[in-house]
Amino acid sequence: MTVMRDSGSSNMDATTIDCRLCGGKSVKTFSHKVIAKYDVDYFQCDTCDGIQTEEPYWLDEVYTSDIQPEDSNYLSRNLGVFHTVRYFLKHLSIKSDPVVLDFGGGLGLVPRLLREHGVNAFNHDTYTVSPFVDVKWDGSSPDFIVSSEVFEHLAEPASEIDALFAHQPDYVYVRTWRYFGQGRDWEYFGPEHGAHVFIYTDKSMQHIAAKYGYVVELLNEVDVLFCKRPLSGFEKRVVIAGLESRAARAFLKIARR
Repeated sequence: MTVMRDSGSSNMDATTIDCRLCGGKSVKTFSHKVIAKYDVDYFQCDTCDGIQTEEPYWLDEVYTSDIQPEDSNYLSRNLGVFHTVRYFLKHLSIKSDPVVLDFGGGLGLVPRLLREHGVNAFNHDTYTVSPFVDVKWDGSSPDFIVSSEVFEHLAEPASEIDALFAHQPDYVYVRTWRYFGQGRDWEYFGPEHGAHVFIYTDKSMQHIAAKYGYVVELLNEVDVLFCKRPLSGFEKRVVIAGLESRAARAFLKIARR
């Protein structure tokens, strides 16, 4: 998991702060007790609609192990991502033998599984060392980047996402639940674990696409595909059909952390 771990103190008096994704003005919307310890303000951007916490000074207390103790679906979620990436590689227009990079891939389970099925896949994670030596990224330019359940953890999303798109891959596949006006008690805010510090909207994803010159396909409420060119109607129907399969929908239900 790639996370910017800044330390500092809470600024409880702020009613507006700069959006850490687009630089717009973010207005205080509600508060939560985070990790049962800190009173934390949440702000919504008036430009990209993204919702962010105040500066997440508590993250060093959150990331104390490679797998969070409450993450009971870690293996199932990685299996789901593995099957989805294989499906995309089969049905999207992409060169033969593409380089796949799992950005913020934790222990590297997805690229290890992909390698077992003949895919040239690598893992990149700033804070976790994979036990699988063969997935260590060798700097090869990726054709397909996957970043699953990572974006919501980025304390400084603009700079982290800059680094991701700097490689100019053909596709960037992102999984993160988007905000559509859910109430303050929406479980994805996750104040009990304190790890989700930026929540995206459709406008947030459109901002990212425009910034880097990509087309964004909002495939459902969680799956987003950034493409260098628009998908054909056939490609989009095939991709969505795959995501709507029984296995994929079951995966959606468990992938809320």
